[in-house]
Amino acid sequence: MRAMVLAGLLAWGVAGSAAACGASAQTPSPTSEAQGQPPMTAGEKMDAKITVSVPAEAERSAGPLLLELTLKPVSLAPGEPFLVGIDLYHEGDDGSKRETAPLGTVAFFPPPQVGREQSFIVALPKASLAGLVGPVPFRVFLIPASAGQSLGATRVEVVGARFSS
Repeated sequence: MRAMVLAGLLAWGVAGSAAACGASAQTPSPTSEAQGQPPMTAGEKMDAKITVSVPAEAERSAGPLLLELTLKPVSLAPGEPFLVGIDLYHEGDDGSKRETAPLGTVAFFPPPQVGREQSFIVALPKASLAGLVGPVPFRVFLIPASAGQSLGATRVEVVGARFSS
C-alpha cells in the first residue's frame, strides 16, 4: 500500500496547478534515463541535470503529466532543512544563457534519512511541456527552508525519473 503524503507546492506562477506527493520508500525505483548516467547529485550551488523522455501519447492525455522522481539523501547536516525544486531548463548553444520554467517543489516526509530512497509524483501542467516530445532536460536543486540558511553539507542524489500514468 502506498502512503501518499502531500509534500510540495507550486509557487512560481506556472500556468495551471500542480501538486507533489511523496510515496513510501518501499516503492521500487523507476527506470529512467537518469539511471545509467553518473550519479546526479544536488546540493548547495550544485544542480542535478537529468533528461527524461516525454511519451508521444502525452499530447493526447486528458490530465496533467505525472513526473515520478526518486531521490536519495547521500548526506544530511543537522540544522539544514530543505525543499527540492524541479524545473525545466534550456541552455543556449554557447552554454552561457540558461532559461528555466519552474515546475514544482517537494519535501521529504517522513524526514529524510541518508540512503533511504523516496519517490515523489509531480503533476506537470500540460502547458508547461506543450510541443515537447522525446528527451526533455530537467533541473533538480535544493532550496534552503529558511531565508539566509546555507546547505553546506546536504546532498541528494536523483536515483530515477520517468513519466508515469
